[in-house]
Amino acid sequence: MLNTFDYEDTVWLCNNCVGNERRISFWEDHWALNSSLKVEFPRLYELSEDKEVNLKQMIDRKSSSAGWNFSFRRGLKACEEDEVERLRSYLSTHEPILSDRVDSLVWKASSSGLFTVNSTYSRLEGAWVSRSSIVESSSSIMINIGPALDLFKEVKEFLTSNPSEIITLILEDSVEAPKGLAKLFDAVGLTQYLFPLSKMPQHGRGWPSVEHMVVNNQRLVVFTSAKSKQESEGIAYQWNFMIEYKYGSEGLQIGSSTKHEGSLKLDNTSKSLVLVNYSPLSFTSCDEMNIEHLMNTLRTSYTAAGNRWANFIAIDYKKRSDGGGAFQAVDFVNGMLLCMCDDVNSCKMFLRKLFNETMTF
Repeated sequence: MLNTFDYEDTVWLCNNCVGNERRISFWEDHWALNSSLKVEFPRLYELSEDKEVNLKQMIDRKSSSAGWNFSFRRGLKACEEDEVERLRSYLSTHEPILSDRVDSLVWKASSSGLFTVNSTYSRLEGAWVSRSSIVESSSSIMINIGPALDLFKEVKEFLTSNPSEIITLILEDSVEAPKGLAKLFDAVGLTQYLFPLSKMPQHGRGWPSVEHMVVNNQRLVVFTSAKSKQESEGIAYQWNFMIEYKYGSEGLQIGSSTKHEGSLKLDNTSKSLVLVNYSPLSFTSCDEMNIEHLMNTLRTSYTAAGNRWANFIAIDYKKRSDGGGAFQAVDFVNGMLLCMCDDVNSCKMFLRKLFNETMTF
């Protein structure tokens, strides 16, 4: 879900300081928006005959205050004309101010605007999330992590595009900046979707229905590993609401009832949610971890958790599984919850048949 770290990812910590505008690319640099015009107006960029034009050259071509002259390789269609008008409108409110100073980059992670290793380290430590273990060699130390901002943007896009879907984030939280997570949620526009802490079930009570969460548009459930943030930021502390099966090879032993070190005992019913962590310590492909082993782990966790099926199944797969994989496992658990069938699709057929047999006309 996260992008690997590369040159483009560094832009989120940089601002272009516009000077004489000769070094700033009109299309590719972040001078008017939080992203480049190339990204915001991809169709117009593709049609441009002068993709490498700098900002100074574009300003020199202007015929009036609103007269930006764009050079396109063909005549524009109606929808493309609308895009040009949208671009002109935005540029009219973000008119760059020319100066004699040379264009430069401002480093946002430092109050001085200058790059420092310490400011970079502090920012990465506070607002980046791990995708897998960090590679230790100096040449690739950043490969497996990406900015939390990117992750939250993807979550926002998904929730916006899928109004009946619910996402749960269980965060291994190392953000130390005051209100850091809350500010990230606000910046991306996720706060509107958050399921409020005040509505989370206490003392093992039942969770609100999916219908209730969708109707109220409270479709993002977030848990943090930082206990203090439940009080300071209103983000639910994971261990106040769930128990978790231990990760790693020890937790995969069939018949084992090993809990995560932060969790209460698995049979503690004062916590409403159960998380089964199906993640070996060493990376193993799915085709070496067959689906039946995952199913058996779920059955073991059911017994260990006081006859409660998992609410969350965390997996660590590099490749496809040898069967239905995680989706089959989810269908299995939902089937057991709904009608004691080993596949929720069987429940659908059973309920449809029951409905047809009992319906009167």
